[in-house]
Amino acid sequence: YVFKFKDTLSAGLTFGGVTEVKVGDQPLTAETQYKLTQEPGNPNAITIEILDFITYKNQAGQPIVVKYTATVNGMNPNSNKATVEYSNDPSNPTIGVPSVPDVVDVHTFDFTVNKYFMADQKKSPLSGVGFRLYTDQDCINEVKVVQESAGDDQNAAVYRKAEESGVEAITPASGKIQFKGLDAGTYYLKETTTPDGYNKLTGPIKIEITPTYEKEKLTKYEVKYTYNDKVVIVSSD
Repeated sequence: YVFKFKDTLSAGLTFGGVTEVKVGDQPLTAETQYKLTQEPGNPNAITIEILDFITYKNQAGQPIVVKYTATVNGMNPNSNKATVEYSNDPSNPTIGVPSVPDVVDVHTFDFTVNKYFMADQKKSPLSGVGFRLYTDQDCINEVKVVQESAGDDQNAAVYRKAEESGVEAITPASGKIQFKGLDAGTYYLKETTTPDGYNKLTGPIKIEITPTYEKEKLTKYEVKYTYNDKVVIVSSD
């Protein structure tokens, strides 16, 4: 008897690892009860096979759960296609009947901050300003980011959400920072470093990312910035 879970993650996702496999309430152990294999040359094409599947015949009707992690690395949307391959013909275990593929889009979001100062009623970009991003208003739970590009006098410095130790996001000569790879939700952007001679923001900027879906497909998303009771809304339309 064969039961294989197969998934091919898109180029915008990087496979991490299997965190859980279970039949009903019974957790399975790697290598002895299930096995992970990855396609040669494409580690994003994975197969998770439950070994000796016939031993679970008395659990007919119970759910089979497979959990694993992946990191979004930049493409949006990121579609991955999963199938289940199974066989109930013990005389020929090489035969597997694939299910209809289940395709899921994984979206991440971004926003841009434009830091400037006023001189003679003219806006000028300000470099060397540091920011950190948080999920709470008290700015305790930090969203870790790593630098993807440094930016210059024309382009924004790009910082992407990451699991590893985060860095402070610093404005380049353009005064612009783009934060990428974010989930929808509410964030708080705090100014943490201010060049000499300039005033620091009096509090964090509240940033709300709200997507709109139609038939499970993303159609647009909105970024709402709130600071000192002033509100600016930017739509992806």
